[in-house]
Amino acid sequence: MAFHGIFVGIDKYIDPRAQELTAARRDATALWALFSDTIPAINTHLLVNEHATKEKISQTLNSSLKDASEEDAVVIFFSGHGSRDHRLICFDTTKEAFADTTIKMDDIADAFKSSKAKVILLVLDCCFSGKAPARIMEDTPVARDGSFPWETLAGKGRIIISASAANEVALETVGGHGLLSAAILQVMQAGQETIDLFAAMGQIANTVRAEALKMG
Repeated sequence: MAFHGIFVGIDKYIDPRAQELTAARRDATALWALFSDTIPAINTHLLVNEHATKEKISQTLNSSLKDASEEDAVVIFFSGHGSRDHRLICFDTTKEAFADTTIKMDDIADAFKSSKAKVILLVLDCCFSGKAPARIMEDTPVARDGSFPWETLAGKGRIIISASAANEVALETVGGHGLLSAAILQVMQAGQETIDLFAAMGQIANTVRAEALKMG
């Protein structure tokens, strides 16, 4: 089995109207380092800030998913802003060319369906609703039904971990990581030689909820 990893973190944006984040680049870099150290043969791409353009992210995602064989695993991590109509905000996203400079979750779902990869793990530390200082780009279009059909990403060997539901917000810790990223790092570095992913997902969810409650 070959492993492929794409780690994207965006704190700063070309559009000055996009609120800057404090931890997204740190999130992606930390997860990239953790997977690189744990799986020496993994083929990774780290795209942060000005390197995380719409073209570069799309090209890397599509090529990694398309090239993966039936025995391969692909890890995709995104930390940054989302939009209310379920798009990932890229470094070069502008409100004037919003549709052309963002990545639709529907397009990711299509890439999931066409990929031959045995396992795809998608981690989204962003939100698709909410208010500042949540990880949302303000004044973006709103999805007609207000929700994203997550089942379009479903399938055998397809695992999705999202920081929030479509009607919730994703938060950053003060001076640290996104709540989801921090929980993933904590659980994965707990010292076990092997990790039961489904058990780990439960631990991650409980950790995020507990920290969110502390933040009110």
